[in-house]
Amino acid sequence: MAMATKKKNVIAQSALVAPLTQFKPIGDLRTNPRNVRTHSKKQIRQIANSIEEFGFAVPICVDDNGFILAGHGRLEAARFLGLTTVPVVQLVGLSDAYPAIL
Repeated sequence: MAMATKKKNVIAQSALVAPLTQFKPIGDLRTNPRNVRTHSKKQIRQIANSIEEFGFAVPICVDDNGFILAGHGRLEAARFLGLTTVPVVQLVGLSDAYPAIL
């Protein structure tokens, strides 16, 4: 019984490993027009200041097609800073319905 539980935990933990971060051109990313989280110009400047001081602590999260799942504010801040590429984590294998639920 203990062996089966141990094996389950190893499988569950390996599924939590995030894909590698890669740099993508800003033009390759697609924003979600239904994104409910909006950022004021002040917030975009604050995010940009944070990126300048600390770098991208959290990359932008996208699906297989470059559709942004999380990180619209970081993308706008990168544009504000004049960056041409941004760090991205691409989640592979999501269902077609996933972006519709954001």
